[in-house]
Amino acid sequence: MKTKMVRLGTYVSQDAYKLLRELTELYGNQSNVLDQAIRLLYDVSKYGSKADRILIREKLINEFENILISKKNFMHLLEGKKEGLFDEDVITAVILSFVDESMDSKSFFPKMMDALKKIYVEGNRWFTNIEYKETESGYKVTFYHNLNSEFSDFASEYFRRFFDKIGYKIVEEQKLNKLFILQVSEF
Repeated sequence: MKTKMVRLGTYVSQDAYKLLRELTELYGNQSNVLDQAIRLLYDVSKYGSKADRILIREKLINEFENILISKKNFMHLLEGKKEGLFDEDVITAVILSFVDESMDSKSFFPKMMDALKKIYVEGNRWFTNIEYKETESGYKVTFYHNLNSEFSDFASEYFRRFFDKIGYKIVEEQKLNKLFILQVSEF
């Protein structure tokens, strides 16, 4: 069913028009941009704090590169204590706060993976992509990057511990130069 369109004639500031043009590249046309913006504004005004929380989360994800390394982790780096980088549990807490699902829910893993992609691919760009595929025994998670095998070693251990903290286990691991694969299953 095609939605009935209504002509809208109005003026906007030059700054708003620049944003509209930029978003048009993403959404296809100005009509789609305005439609999405009005729906979002409606949700914010109707649902208040929940929508505000979502906007804050998105802002945090977009700015995450600036806060990824905490003081504690920075000190571990300065002191050459690479093992200490695995101890801090900030990412687990951040991911769990982003995912509004019970960990027992069937949709938890996909939503958690979306949050990981936003943080590590879109946000701080540790990875060029993160993909997951459901398998008979759980999930096959592939992390693509453009660094070296030493990064694969570090990051695979980092995510092995991450998955362990939230109730998954790694049943198989494969590390290559520009990617690593973790076969993840529930305990």
